[in-house]
Amino acid sequence: MSSQVSNENADGKSSSKSEEPNGDCKLASKEPPQDYGSVKHVTIEEGNTEIITSCDVDKKIERYAFIDRLFLSSSAIFNTNKYMDCTVTSSTTLCLNGLRVISMFWIILGHSQEYIVFTRLDNNLRFLELSETFTAGAIRTFPFGVDTFFFLSGLLLTYLTLKQLAKGNGKINWALFYFHRFWRITPTYMLLLAIWMNLFLKWGHGPDHDLYGEREAYDKCKPEWWLHLLYINNLYPYPGSIAGCFGWTWYLANDMQFFIISPFIIYPLYRFWKAGILTIVVLFLTSFGSTIYLCVYWGIGFANTGFYNDRVANDPRPGDDYLYAKPWHRIPPYLIGILFGYMLYKLKGRSIQIGWWKNLLGWLIAAGTAMTVVYVGYATSPDTPQWAAVLYVTFSRTLFTLSVAWVTFSCIMGYGGLVNQFLSWSVWIPLGRLTFAAYLFHPAMIAWVLTTKKTLMHLTYVDFSYWFVANVVFSYACAFIFVLLVEGPTGSLEDALLGSRRRGNKDKNK
Repeated sequence: MSSQVSNENADGKSSSKSEEPNGDCKLASKEPPQDYGSVKHVTIEEGNTEIITSCDVDKKIERYAFIDRLFLSSSAIFNTNKYMDCTVTSSTTLCLNGLRVISMFWIILGHSQEYIVFTRLDNNLRFLELSETFTAGAIRTFPFGVDTFFFLSGLLLTYLTLKQLAKGNGKINWALFYFHRFWRITPTYMLLLAIWMNLFLKWGHGPDHDLYGEREAYDKCKPEWWLHLLYINNLYPYPGSIAGCFGWTWYLANDMQFFIISPFIIYPLYRFWKAGILTIVVLFLTSFGSTIYLCVYWGIGFANTGFYNDRVANDPRPGDDYLYAKPWHRIPPYLIGILFGYMLYKLKGRSIQIGWWKNLLGWLIAAGTAMTVVYVGYATSPDTPQWAAVLYVTFSRTLFTLSVAWVTFSCIMGYGGLVNQFLSWSVWIPLGRLTFAAYLFHPAMIAWVLTTKKTLMHLTYVDFSYWFVANVVFSYACAFIFVLLVEGPTGSLEDALLGSRRRGNKDKNK
């Protein structure tokens, strides 16, 4: 038999009085604590007195909250609200969402054209003639959009990590730092790889579907799928890695490799900034030097064609095998992002004052540089001198990224005007969260549609515009489904399990 008695004094403190219910219950001989301000209630049982303090109640609430978060992690409604939320906590870096999404649109645009040629379903000369126009230059140079991704990745990682280092007095749980990254992208990545490898052949039939699916999905992925789990699919098999299983995911391998070495750059920037800058300079020089050497040795020129010597006579795309997907060639945009993130951290929200004419000059230089980089590579021919090709291949991505960095700088500092308003449009926020899944899914969807067609495609620019818009819409629609099924639940599960320790940031005051 038990009863519960709880009284409140005038000063808000709790006290307990025992009654003698039928003489069966009594207080334990051990007196309860005198700090009644922390006592929520007293439970009197036979021979025992249970004191429940505010600390005990907080622990119970925390346990219930954990269970609640655990169940919510798999809730479609919860994850939909989470990913579609357009609430703005800081307008300073909103322009990054627009840059990310527009770059993704550019990549989808390029793949929409490239896969038509790659799957050999379009023999329409009219479309090929249209493909030689000025507009086609912007379409065919879409790989520069990936350099924008590298820049944004380095910027955000550096800025956020430096802030957490400052908050933790130079300490971060580096194990959780790496775990968060792996857990953030791997489940969605592996699920889509499994679908591509095992189900693509079952999605339909067409003149090229069975042949393409067996060659590109099943035969290549069966022996190579583990390379993606280790994020080394851009390095092995060599040469030919980019033409292997799930070939477009070379970007994820590079980004993960850059992430792995990032603490060896970011931490010196935090502790000894000169050592951090020296490390970045050495990496820049190593990248430029290796690219120049490989271009000269293998005779690599523009547009992934090797025509300056016969060392790669049997390789139709030597640029892909020896440079395009390799970290020693692709790291400069990431390093520029690291430097930009470090600058933002040091500014601590302050703005740099520049005159209107300096801002205008910066925009003109950035726009001119980006346009030159995009169209020079497209307009050249095999007759171009090798030295010009080597300079372009070595420095073009760095110059393009510097142009993007200026746009970012001007917008963040408040000088972006209409461009900043457009890039900071709230609609880019949820689309930006879907970009990772959209990048993974869109080539598979494009290939599936093309290989299951029963007739050739005869495209005008109007037809191609519809084709591109359809690819964007369906890519993001499928990305949203995968976010609800995989990315959202795994991310929410990590939040529930690790809480404030996520990314290694543990609040010691809690």
